[in-house]
Formats: sequence, structure tokens, C-alpha cells
Amino acid sequence: MRCFSNDVDILRYEPVLFSELYLREQVMASGSGATVAGTTLTAPGADFSAAGVAAGGVVYLCSADGAIHGSYEVVSVDSLATLTVSVVRADASAQPVAPPAAGDVTYRVCTYRPQAVQVARQLTERFGLAGGEGGYTSDDIVDGDVLWQASTYAVIAALYAMHAGAADQDGFWEKSRHYRRLSDAAARRCKLALDADGDGIADCIQHGACPRLVRE
Repeated sequence: MRCFSNDVDILRYEPVLFSELYLREQVMASGSGATVAGTTLTAPGADFSAAGVAAGGVVYLCSADGAIHGSYEVVSVDSLATLTVSVVRADASAQPVAPPAAGDVTYRVCTYRPQAVQVARQLTERFGLAGGEGGYTSDDIVDGDVLWQASTYAVIAALYAMHAGAADQDGFWEKSRHYRRLSDAAARRCKLALDADGDGIADCIQHGACPRLVRE
């Protein structure tokens, strides 16, 4: 299923979801004894590729001496045990920014891709991209980036709803409702260009504020 946002998008808004509020059951890789030098994280004995770690992910790093303590972008998986990591960037095309150098680092990679997949299904249903005979699907979207904001907010809303259900805290419920409102507003602003025949020219436009197809 095509996703419209990734873990780094969540990190830009709610870094706490990768530190105190991470989901233990969605940890892809973790360990200790790693080192950070420049933009390279080296974790002896790790197999990041087998764990499914990929660019756009988030790694939480904490060293014994406190030199590093926070969450960082996974820019690339360079080998079984090494990642290129960066301080969160405004633009994924920007050069990676090195976090503080550190040794004896504990690391953890937690992903929210399962929630992003569910949100992607909800968004495609909202825009009527169910496929079928003569119908459009998410594969026909010319530029899925227009949905990243709605997707990011919706994933965060879902995560805070999960935490609220587990801890029964009103603050989590309020955050969930807040991000749900932001997601709905972002989806209403979207205009999806759809191209079924793959010629690069939009066949029609789907408006989030009025979910119907408008012929060009």
C-alpha cells in the first residue's frame, strides 16, 4: 500500500512519540554499544536491512555520558550495521547534519508505518480511489506529496488515540482530536491530479473539499 507520509514527518511535529511515548511492539531494531561519528551510526551486531530499517525512518539515540540524547532521521542504510543519520532537516534533499559525536550509544528504531498504511487507505477512500472497472486508484495520483500533511496529522491523531485508550488521559484525547481536525482541514485543501494512462498528463482533478471528479 502506498503511504503518503513517513516517520520523519511525525518527528517534525511530535518527537515525544519516538522517546517517552514510543510503541514497544513497533520497535524494528534496538541495541547498545553503538558509536556516532559525523553522520555515521555504527552498531556492531546489528542488521538494519533485515530489520526493515529504511530512509525516512527515525532512530532514537542516547549515550551513557549524555553527549547525545534524542531522535534523528535515518538518511540511508549503508551496510548491515551502519546508518547515515541526521538532525531533522526541513527538506529531505538538504545535506545531512551530523548529530553530536558519542560512544556507548543505546539506539532504538521505532516505526509507525502500520498506522501510515491505514491512514493511506482512509485517504484513498475519502477521495474515491477504490479502483474497480473504470475507477482510479492511489497508483494514478500524479503527485502524492499533496497528501503528506493530511497523512502526517492523521497518523499522529491515531497514535494519541491509542495512548489515550491505554492511559485514559484527557490530554492525549485532546491532542488526538486536535490533529484529527488538522488532518481533515488539510485533506479538504488537497487537489489530486489523477493520470490513469500514465502519459504524465492529468485526466482529472479530485478536490478534497468536494470529493468528486472534475474533468479538465
